Amino acid sequence: MNISESLVSITSRKIPRRFDGLNRPFGSVSAPFCLMHSLTPKNRLRIIPPAIFALSSYVLCMCLCTISHARPQEAVLLTVDSNSTLDNVSPSDWTPVRRETHGSLDGSKPNRNAAHPVSQWMDRISDLGGKDFHIYGYVDQGFTWNPASPVDRNNGLVFNNYRSNAYQMNAIYVVAEKKISDQQQTFQLGGRADLVYGTDARFMTVDGFADNMVSDDASRFYKLAFRQAHLNLFLPIGKGLSVKIGNYVSPIGQETGYAPANFFYSHLLCDNLQPGSPTGLLFEYPLTDQWTFRFGPNLGWGTLNNINHSVSYAGSVSWTSRDKKTQLQLDYQDGIQRTQVVEDTSLVMYYSLILNHQVTDRIDYIMEHDLLTSNSRQVPSNPTDNYQCYSLANYLVYKINEKWKSGIRVEWLQNNGGRLTGVDSSQLAASGNYYDVTLGLNWQARPHVRFRPELRYDWQSPYQPQDQPLSYDDNTAAKQWLFSCDVLWEF
Repeated sequence: MNISESLVSITSRKIPRRFDGLNRPFGSVSAPFCLMHSLTPKNRLRIIPPAIFALSSYVLCMCLCTISHARPQEAVLLTVDSNSTLDNVSPSDWTPVRRETHGSLDGSKPNRNAAHPVSQWMDRISDLGGKDFHIYGYVDQGFTWNPASPVDRNNGLVFNNYRSNAYQMNAIYVVAEKKISDQQQTFQLGGRADLVYGTDARFMTVDGFADNMVSDDASRFYKLAFRQAHLNLFLPIGKGLSVKIGNYVSPIGQETGYAPANFFYSHLLCDNLQPGSPTGLLFEYPLTDQWTFRFGPNLGWGTLNNINHSVSYAGSVSWTSRDKKTQLQLDYQDGIQRTQVVEDTSLVMYYSLILNHQVTDRIDYIMEHDLLTSNSRQVPSNPTDNYQCYSLANYLVYKINEKWKSGIRVEWLQNNGGRLTGVDSSQLAASGNYYDVTLGLNWQARPHVRFRPELRYDWQSPYQPQDQPLSYDDNTAAKQWLFSCDVLWEF
């Protein structure tokens, strides 16, 4: 089971056993006091709020765990659907929470008496499109506190919650979808279109596809974009061949731009490098009940125009264990792509390897490894187009009870003269090693409302002390603390 699956549907099981694996994650009690004593007065003030949040989150988790151990609890085994594979990160595979909570699993019989009024209104609109047509989405807004208070108000290399000490309306995200079913062995035609407005939209634009609906003159941070728009075909060939035609979300990466599918508010640094929405064809075929294969040609990363003057290729292979507790997926995108420095000169390959494992009914482990390579096609070779970046990330998510989950995420990224950037894509990060550690909680306050507070620490280690620029606090610091919290409302 994976992170996105752990946020969708609820299946109960009695668990009378105890959990003793998180009793001392912070080590010696005296260590924090020694650390505080070694800091200057100014830095003591900066570290106090994050320390208070970390300590209070820890105490809260331990208290809830203690309460849950007093008697058997109903554990939540969460899954997208009974036939899901590792398409866990793709928004096109996401089932809206109102369908899971208030109606049938496939959304064909929503319970309007129990649903939120906005969901009822969306249901009525969906009914106009006929069976299997749905309109749904979410609103995501949050605040990020950066104790360094950078003048440029940017949180360095951190995406999504990139504005420091500022409120962000990250996304008003609306999906219109005509679903197809792989359980019906007949020809089917469906499709999907995603429209997003907010500060996240600037990272979701597709070149040549309504990519300037809100100009910088009108709004610097808030944009309007089509995240994807494509047709879906189902052909009754063998076990069933599915085809996406148009612009679709890349399957690469554990985290996705569709916020409800993510455990954390902030994103991995490797997300800054991952391909945008390609335009083309993507074929999907289940080789067996455990193996699924995807492959298709496209025009490259995040573009509808054929600016690369070449065809790229995307694909993936996924495997699911028989007990559905372990999933492994390899995704890749390969072809001639634009670079940060010179256009149409590099052969770029990106792959991600993701392992999801359900350790126990309460604990999920996720590992992601990413690799980006670029080789110049210029003669003579352009050294700025020859680079490599790779990363390794680990997640551990613990289910406390029906409403609370806690999680930790650790990432290491090595940037070898590569294209790692923050919000300002013209400023490349220095070569070196980059790290981030995030502690977070998820509180499902209501069936439609979820809070995601988190504490995040980033730091970099350049190969040479003179390597510039530094990435944080107006390019003057090599480390950064962030405290963030957002609220997700799904409809």
